[in-house]
Amino acid sequence: MGMKRHLRASSLAISILLFQPGGSAVVAHAQDAVTPLPEPAVGGVPGAPPGVQETHDQVSIEQIMKLVQLYRIMGGGITQMFTAVQNQKTALDVIRNGQTGPKTIPLMNGPDEVAARQGGEGLKEMADSALNGAADGPPDLLAAFTHFRSTFSLDKAFALKDDELPSKKVLAQLAAKGAIAGSVAESSYKRANASMERVDDYIAAVQASKDLKTSIDINTRAVIELTQQTNESLRTQSAVTSIVSSYFMMLASEASTEDWIDGLKDFNR
Repeated sequence: MGMKRHLRASSLAISILLFQPGGSAVVAHAQDAVTPLPEPAVGGVPGAPPGVQETHDQVSIEQIMKLVQLYRIMGGGITQMFTAVQNQKTALDVIRNGQTGPKTIPLMNGPDEVAARQGGEGLKEMADSALNGAADGPPDLLAAFTHFRSTFSLDKAFALKDDELPSKKVLAQLAAKGAIAGSVAESSYKRANASMERVDDYIAAVQASKDLKTSIDINTRAVIELTQQTNESLRTQSAVTSIVSSYFMMLASEASTEDWIDGLKDFNR
């Protein structure tokens, strides 16, 4: 009888007491938010044993029906909680994968790209090798050098390196340094153009990016491009500075000879 009174007094609702910041309590009823489980499949009801008196206890039947419904609601709630946790795990996996792990974004680190970043041993070394007929450097730089050498007939100028006059030897050096500087500028300009085309792709990729990791990787790729182009600019500026300094050294060398001074005096008269 005690159990009956307890079941009668208890509500079918599974209530959760929530407190809002203002202090007021909110009661959430499970049956309002939970989809009950479907009734489980059970076997056939066993027959009554002999001698059992049949009876109809409506109150007991109602309480049993409430218990069944209560278990269905509890089972449905557990199922929904499990599903929610699984969905949260899936969402967290997406967030984690979006923030960590490798991405299929090229970093321009292939053999050809690594070789293209090589700028030769040095300006002096490349100029000396050009004078000796064996120019050395990256393929695109050598292609530009070969073009300039043919277009401006530089072989004759290079041959002056063995001349008796110091001034002609200096001219050979200037010709070699000029050809190297022009080749560096030509190569750097083309590489800068190719880089600008890739920048357009990066902008489109950032706009279409759906996760933080991809955006960071694209930004890293853009920084690599910026670093490469900065170094290309430094190479070109260094080559130009080398020509200018060689030119002034040539003037100083010429000015240090007495014949050159006398000629200048006659010219001024």
